[in-house]
Amino acid sequence: MSAPDLAALGRLLGAPEVAWLVERVRRRLEDGQGSDAAPLAGRVILASPSHDQRVAATRLFGPPRGRGDRLTVDLALVERTLRDGPWPAGLADAVTALTGPVRVRGREAARAAAAWRIAAAALRPAWEAHPALRAWADEWAAGGGFKRVARAEARRLGLVVGDQAALAGVGLGLARNAARVLAALPVAGELRAVLAQRLLGDAHGLDPGRPLAAVVGPAACALTARAEPRPALEELGVYASGLASTVLGLGIAARARPDPEPAAAATQAMLSAARAAPLALSLTLDQVLTGVVAPLEAGGTVFVCENPSIIESAAAGLRARARARSRSRGPAGHVTRAGGATEAGGAASGAARACVVCLSGQPSAAATRLVSRVAAAGASVLYHGDFDWPGLRIASALSRHVNWTPWRFAAHDYEALAGRAADFPGRLRLSGHPAESPWDPELARAMARRGLAIEEEAAVELLVADVLAAW
Repeated sequence: MSAPDLAALGRLLGAPEVAWLVERVRRRLEDGQGSDAAPLAGRVILASPSHDQRVAATRLFGPPRGRGDRLTVDLALVERTLRDGPWPAGLADAVTALTGPVRVRGREAARAAAAWRIAAAALRPAWEAHPALRAWADEWAAGGGFKRVARAEARRLGLVVGDQAALAGVGLGLARNAARVLAALPVAGELRAVLAQRLLGDAHGLDPGRPLAAVVGPAACALTARAEPRPALEELGVYASGLASTVLGLGIAARARPDPEPAAAATQAMLSAARAAPLALSLTLDQVLTGVVAPLEAGGTVFVCENPSIIESAAAGLRARARARSRSRGPAGHVTRAGGATEAGGAASGAARACVVCLSGQPSAAATRLVSRVAAAGASVLYHGDFDWPGLRIASALSRHVNWTPWRFAAHDYEALAGRAADFPGRLRLSGHPAESPWDPELARAMARRGLAIEEEAAVELLVADVLAAW
């Protein structure tokens, strides 16, 4: 048998006039046709061939079949021409030599499908820890989520991924890391960077924008029914920052601790001074977690509002009352009360009976921890927010952390305010997707009927009066 002659093969099949034939043969090879046991056979047809294409086919393989606008070439004839001439290995091998290795689509697809199945199975530890994630993972992968994050990870790593099987290999690494993180949740309050370093060896592994975060974040949402990854992870005990998560508090009492650490001592002094003033105080999650926040006495009231203007107005009301009491003090420094009784001290005297916590929107980790802490001894938690769809969602989000009862936040309260606001020229209309009000189903229905949004500030006088009465 003669040796292969690449130059002669190029003259035979490398000319532009027969490129169409080589391309058709390559397609058949990609479809899994052609082997030593079953060489390529059959005919290929070119519609509307050019004059040069007809001449080239005639010169190479003899007068082709077909007339008019069709050119037909018999592959068995091409196979014999090559085997008897410049390329004994035959047509399939010749096309591979000219155009490069051929990936058989069916085989490639099967190999890729098997590789993706292996990658998906690597999430098993997460399913076992949280069975609800199995259905989520199947839906997420079916929607292309797995492949998208694998491509993003390949780009981040600077990898050139040539096929789906190789991409699935990148996905496998992501799935293993995601499973390691998800199986460890929930945790008892851990910074995201610390958790990532502990479990992955990369403190930035779960940072927003990282492909791994695009797996863990949606999975956390599926576990908690939260719409966004940050609050979902916070609910599972993972915090982006102990400094970035903050909450406004008014009248938060400090618990005495023997020999407190410097951070606890500083927080203790801040709380005591702010309560005595009284001033609203912004606390970080780190400060809430120092352990110096004191629970209210049993029977006390934790007022929770949505907007900072409410807590500011309550603080102003308390200061105004303190000034009025100061002016009515007797000579011994006591406040004269009706009937001649006296009360020593000012706003901070005695055990704390009430405090105010402001969420400033969706409940942060600092806010939920603070409310839970001040209510831990049996104080009641009352909540008020905006009468709009986001306001109802915020209330529902808070209920996943603490039990609360409506604070002028029921259907009849809405109707009373709506009656007053009906004549306002700049009244707000409800917008966005409707929400439910499980604590009072009639509230959401009343809001839908009127279509009117009422901001929390519309009730500020009533809310401040409630705080003053409980203080």
